This record gives sequence, C-alpha cells and structure tokens, in this order.
Amino acid sequence: MKKQLYLNLMYSKWIWVMGAIMISINLLTAFGQSIINLQPLMPFVNLLNIIVMVYTISSILNIDMRLSKNNSHRFLFSLPTRKKDILKAGFVYHAFMLVFTAAVFSTFVIIGHDYHLYYGLVMITGVSLIMMSIYLLIFTSVWMDIPYIRYIIYYVPLFIVYMFHFMPLDNTVTQNIDLGIGWDIYRFIFPFIVLGIGTIVYAASYLYGRKKIVKSDIV
Repeated sequence: MKKQLYLNLMYSKWIWVMGAIMISINLLTAFGQSIINLQPLMPFVNLLNIIVMVYTISSILNIDMRLSKNNSHRFLFSLPTRKKDILKAGFVYHAFMLVFTAAVFSTFVIIGHDYHLYYGLVMITGVSLIMMSIYLLIFTSVWMDIPYIRYIIYYVPLFIVYMFHFMPLDNTVTQNIDLGIGWDIYRFIFPFIVLGIGTIVYAASYLYGRKKIVKSDIV
C-alpha cells in the first residue's frame, strides 16, 4: 500500500505545489492587508482558491485520468501487486487530500474572518466522501473508461452543494438574514449529518471493496 500511495503522491505533486503556493498567498494576504489595501486583488485571490481547491479535492480523478490514457490502468492492475493495496491507497490518498483541502480553505477564511464557511466545507466534505466511495469502487468498470462520466459522477453533486448550501450559507450569514429554525438546521446542523453519513459510507465502501477483491481478485 505504501508504494501505491507514494505513486499517487508523485503523480499529483504539482497539485501539492499549487496548494502550498495558495496557502502562502492566503497567509500573505491575511497578514498583509493590515499594512496595505489588498481589496482590489481579492476577486483574483478568491478565484485562485476555488481553482486550487477544485484540484485538491478531486486529485485522485486526475491521477486515474493519467493512468487511463492508453489503458495503462489495465496494465497496472495486471501487475503482481495486491489489488486491495491499490484500493486502500486510493481511499487513504483521498482522505489525505481532503485534509489538505481543509488546510488551504482554512488559510482562505482567515483573510476575511469568514469562519461560518466551515459549515459549507463540512457539507462538501461529506458529499465528497460519499461520491468518492462510489467512484473508487467502480473505477475499473468498462463504462468508466469514458472520462466525462467520471467527472459528472463526482462534480455534479459537489456543484449542487456549492450552489444550494455553500452560497446561500454565505449570503444569509453575511447579510444577517434570519429565515427561521428550519433554515438554521439546514445551514449549521445538516452538514454534520452529511459528514457522518459520508464517513460511514466511505468506511463501508472500503470494507466492501476489499472483501470483493479477496473473493474475485478484481476491483
């Protein structure tokens, strides 16, 4: 598993570099805005953060895309490597990238002290765990050879969460809009329910995938 995890890290080292650079930019912006006016640069900084976090939270898709070129992933799965180690490395790697995404996000929110956005991150993380569970289990299926289907499976639910939870959360909090207890539950409590479900599904998917591999020696 360690070798496969190391391979994943090497395949995505440019994403780690992007994330590290973004963290540095965020910290410089957060501490530098008290010295000079950086407000005109904020739209650009916000856009950079979105781009970087889209890559970090979906890094495993970029790795699999590279492996899928010329069907090289089929060659990988034919090597004398334990299939369950490949599966485990994928699950562990995505968990690492979620933590790394949270690190980038944390340096972003301190710029404007928008700490309420953490609820949105919790929601997105929960959905990411659920969708990645599905993705990692069916990556080697024939129909997954179509790149667009991979991205649709993963990104569409995340986009829906961003549009219908993250954005409304930010707008209602910054504008101090009170829509009642039901809305408060949706904004501040429901994300943790989704995260809990996502964590359970993620763990169960790994155990199911490992059991399936042991029985049939395929992912």
